[in-house]
Amino acid sequence: MLKDDNRHDGVLNGVETLENNDTSTLSNKPHSNKQLQGGVHLELPNVDITWDDDQLPREENIQQEVKRAMLEWRKLITNTLETQLGKQAQGAGPLAVVELWRERSMVLRTLVEQLQEPRVKRVSKLAGQLDPESLHGFEVVTVQLETAREDATDNFHLLSTLDRHFKKLAQGRDFGAIAETLPRLLEGLHLVWNISMHYKRGDHMEALMERIAWQVCESARHAVNMCTLFRDDGEER
Repeated sequence: MLKDDNRHDGVLNGVETLENNDTSTLSNKPHSNKQLQGGVHLELPNVDITWDDDQLPREENIQQEVKRAMLEWRKLITNTLETQLGKQAQGAGPLAVVELWRERSMVLRTLVEQLQEPRVKRVSKLAGQLDPESLHGFEVVTVQLETAREDATDNFHLLSTLDRHFKKLAQGRDFGAIAETLPRLLEGLHLVWNISMHYKRGDHMEALMERIAWQVCESARHAVNMCTLFRDDGEER
């Protein structure tokens, strides 16, 4: 579940660094006021997590809270993946696709970084010892998360190399600027097609090319003055 960005108690803050031998409990640990990018948080169980690694805690409330936390994390990761993978670019041009990959990369990276937190690893390890079947399901979704993050990050970085060309097309108000941009843009697209596993698929590259074509047409529409286009040179302007 998604948590309010202003809530601090019980929320894992990704900018807070903790060591493996941290002896504090979550309930009395001060939290940073900084918000996690992406607004997606893994909530830790509100119990003492300083048990000895060689001896499982026997308290029923600790065991239940630990197992509940891992189930909630799994649900959060699954919901976040469904939301991000289901999002569509907000706009008709190619810049909207760059923004889509940027946001997806940021949100998924936030979750991946939280999963590397010592406290999260500690809780998931105990939960796996208490309920191995649940641990397997949790590991499946974390692999899916990492795969989606890598895909989003790679595509964002690759399309970012074309960002300046996309912007020139979007801002171009004369045919000269558009004509100058297109050859370099096509060279960049060829490189993306060779490198990206995502855009090597014909339908994905075709969709991107359609957005570029739309942007060229849109910029050309603004560059053409229909009132003067077919006037003779001798006519008054």
